[in-house]
Amino acid sequence: MYKYFPKIFIVSFFCLQVFICQGQIPQFIVKGESSYTDTLKKPAQSNTLTALRAHNFLGAYYEGISNYKNALFHLYKADKLNSGKYSDEEVFCSNYLGYIYWHKSDYKIALYYHNKALSLSNDPGVKRANVAFTYLLLGEDYYDLGDYERTSEYFFKSLNLSEYINDSVGQIMSHNRLGKLYYKLKDFPRSKEHAWKAMNINKKIGYIRELAVSNNCLGNSYIATGNTDSAVLCFKQALFYFKKCGDVIGQAIASINLGDCYSELYNKLSDMAILDQAHDYYKMSYMLNEKVNNKFGMIYGLWGVADIDMIKDETGSALKTYHKALHLARLIEARSEQYNLCWKIHKVYEKKGTKDSSYVYLKKYVDLKNSMENEEQTKMLLRQESKYEITKKINEKDAALKKDMLIEEEKQKRKNFVILAIILITIVLGVAVIISYRRLRTIRSQNQTINSINNTLITQKKEITDSITYARRIQEAILPSEALLKEAFPESFVLYLPKDIVAGDFYWMERQGENTLIAVGDCTGHGVPGAMVSVICSNALNRAVLEFGITDPGKILDKTRELVEEAFSKSDKDVNDGMDISLASINLKSGRVLWAGANNALWYISSCQFHEVAPHKQSISKTEGSKPFPTHSVQLNKGDILYMFTDGFADQFGGEKGKKFKYKPLKETVFKKSNMAMAEQREVLKMIFNQWKGNLEQVDDVTILGIRIG
Repeated sequence: MYKYFPKIFIVSFFCLQVFICQGQIPQFIVKGESSYTDTLKKPAQSNTLTALRAHNFLGAYYEGISNYKNALFHLYKADKLNSGKYSDEEVFCSNYLGYIYWHKSDYKIALYYHNKALSLSNDPGVKRANVAFTYLLLGEDYYDLGDYERTSEYFFKSLNLSEYINDSVGQIMSHNRLGKLYYKLKDFPRSKEHAWKAMNINKKIGYIRELAVSNNCLGNSYIATGNTDSAVLCFKQALFYFKKCGDVIGQAIASINLGDCYSELYNKLSDMAILDQAHDYYKMSYMLNEKVNNKFGMIYGLWGVADIDMIKDETGSALKTYHKALHLARLIEARSEQYNLCWKIHKVYEKKGTKDSSYVYLKKYVDLKNSMENEEQTKMLLRQESKYEITKKINEKDAALKKDMLIEEEKQKRKNFVILAIILITIVLGVAVIISYRRLRTIRSQNQTINSINNTLITQKKEITDSITYARRIQEAILPSEALLKEAFPESFVLYLPKDIVAGDFYWMERQGENTLIAVGDCTGHGVPGAMVSVICSNALNRAVLEFGITDPGKILDKTRELVEEAFSKSDKDVNDGMDISLASINLKSGRVLWAGANNALWYISSCQFHEVAPHKQSISKTEGSKPFPTHSVQLNKGDILYMFTDGFADQFGGEKGKKFKYKPLKETVFKKSNMAMAEQREVLKMIFNQWKGNLEQVDDVTILGIRIG
């Protein structure tokens, strides 16, 4: 055992120095001293905490140089080693995992990890610097999603906490992000103010990456106020610093800003060589963002290239590029970018004389712009700024002033007590004198009691609804994202309509080599009980595939039933909850589909013929005399479509007579619409469901999954 002591000492000492210097950003990253990472690459296996910290720091290092593959590898290692034992390390790990998915524009996963970190923020073992970093990253998430009210709230929380704990790095990052936010809201003086504050604090720190961010922020304000030459100098300085620290995303941002500068210079000088430089910087930005799969950055690179094409009067190329950018903006739900691109496309169609298309995109632009509510969000930002300034001034008061305030507060309390006593005495005397109003007073008292009960019920309902709404966010994080589904099955759709906030229906996917396992499940009940069962069943599917390595659909269902029974057997009550499910293993190259079902059938359309594979009449639950689930094999060709579904659509009451929709009409509908694009099928099915339901209540969760073999 003694042979491990030198290794443990070196790694532990290094980790300790990193933690002492900075809370949320390792010091070797701040200083750009990447050579120290060699010390971390061989963590002492005999010390779990030391190895865990080493993996966390390596994850942070690789994030800083945009090597997200290695970063995720080490962060997942750290998460596995931790298993919830060390809260501070878990917050650190969750922050950086979310940070990486933010770079990839996968905001659902980014918010999942950052909210996970936030949920641990009150743990006494979590450093305040890590909490401040969590606030900062949540602000970044909501900034890209166009929610500037929440963005400002979290950025100011980060700044306030960083100042309170005297964390210089946290203050630098917060000022830089506020500079970016104010620039977005066209408040250029405030944007410059925060950028200069960040640079002044950074003189003592020398954080290269944030020096680049500050220069970038100043450059944005300069170009917005017409000082193009100063903007070019700032952006080139930012590009230099980003290259020095290896930040690919930062290089992409600086490149697109240089493209904007040269576009502005072209407007002044009309020199085609300058315009070509702008085009090259936009293209470089797109390629850098594409390299690290940063869809948000890719949007602006394409946007810039299309703008140059428009100047060159190449409207066909510009229109194609604008549409590509708009597709990415819709994919990541970037609302601000969507409405701006709709305006661009409207102008192209207007120039081409295509009036119908021009009107369509003009209407989309107006609808999106109105939903953004920029004016109200700007007011909220100013309120947050005022709140921050007031809090800061209060914290600067000395002990004597606090004492005076407490004394004044006590005097006010006594004054209020005297006023209240006078009011009570007056009421008592009034009741004694005006006895005839006794009944009226009784009625008023009863009304007050009823109002109090109503207020209590309203508060309780809000608390319950808020809890369930948060549960929905967790459930959505468990479901495969639209981007992940499209990556596996480019031509597919999911119609997912929960009856309540959370659902008993769920869909599930897991890649296994060339095969992709995909399922649609319907758990007992709906709402909160159904959602709880869906989490158990989804986890059982994951264990059957990932832990036990089963790939055959029938055997997966057998193992899932066993795991579900095991989960419910821990209760001393007789629990018969479970699920109906349709599970397929699809090989897109060969077209071979292996399928098994528990009470839910499989439909597929091949050679213009409708086919149905009947399910095994047995649910995934505690069942007397249960039998193994059989696996069916289906050979599909290119263009064939398969459908997996729950019973919610067919069981919905509606129509003129208020009867169930039933399966036969659903089959006919699916078959008739199968020649449409998959996205159009989803919208048509949704429209038919809503028209059938009318004003009646939805009776169950609805899920239909369609996949066209490519």
